[in-house]
Amino acid sequence: MKKLLGYLFLILGLILINQKIAASQSNELKLKKITINTKDQKFYKIGTDIRGRVEGMEWINRFYGYTENNKLIGLIEIFTFLNDGVRNFEGRVNKWFRGVAFQNNSESGCEDINKIFFKKIDFKINVACLSVRKIKADELSSPNFNQAEYVPFTMRNKIIMKFIKEKQVLIPDQMIRAEHYFYQSGKINWILFSSAMDVNSEEYISKFINQTVENHQNFEEQLRLSKLVRFDFTEKLKITKETKEKPEKKKKITQTDNSNDVVQQIKDLKELYESGFLTEEEFNKAKNKLLK
Repeated sequence: MKKLLGYLFLILGLILINQKIAASQSNELKLKKITINTKDQKFYKIGTDIRGRVEGMEWINRFYGYTENNKLIGLIEIFTFLNDGVRNFEGRVNKWFRGVAFQNNSESGCEDINKIFFKKIDFKINVACLSVRKIKADELSSPNFNQAEYVPFTMRNKIIMKFIKEKQVLIPDQMIRAEHYFYQSGKINWILFSSAMDVNSEEYISKFINQTVENHQNFEEQLRLSKLVRFDFTEKLKITKETKEKPEKKKKITQTDNSNDVVQQIKDLKELYESGFLTEEEFNKAKNKLLK
């Protein structure tokens, strides 16, 4: 009888463990305003969030992983900094973000150095960057943000390495990485998505970039970005590993909704100029670009 009860408790324990694992896996990942649909790949949360507050403003750094047969297939990192209405610190937050995202090296998310695909819009108070690059097995925690103040980014590598060691996960020699960075008047969000694939296949890279574009457009909607800092993906992208950013097609202004949209964007530009975030030269250059 005791043996039978022991077996029953063992079976119940295994069922509960499996239910807990299943519950932790999801193809829809959420952190504040960011939602990521990973389709048929069910990611699970890795480790504990890195989180804290600076002058009352909350920040959160979270990681998700996806494996198959003990091989790392996908790794997602989300960072969000919630500056809710604390405008007094906007200049400091802007400086902090630029120190993190605009490093002068190939890892930098907002600098076009050794990227397969790259786009950037920088209006000082509003910034959007999108890049795709190859990373090596020892670059999962890149870019290196360790010198940044206030946030203990050294924990990023520790969380990833602990996950790999405990789960005995095999890492590909190379992966493809998409990086999305957003800065909006003191609010910061970035999403880093690493995927295992044949990094020498033009077909796979093209599909990955197309999916990255779709993801970026979803993030633009979720964060309610001004049209001023939304990228113009005028056609479905077919990018090979040698392809650089295609020149955007110039849109002819007509007396339709497009005209109203341009007027609104010029108003947004003027607001940035009058707030001191754009110089007169930068304002005129951006305005002329919209009017062409």
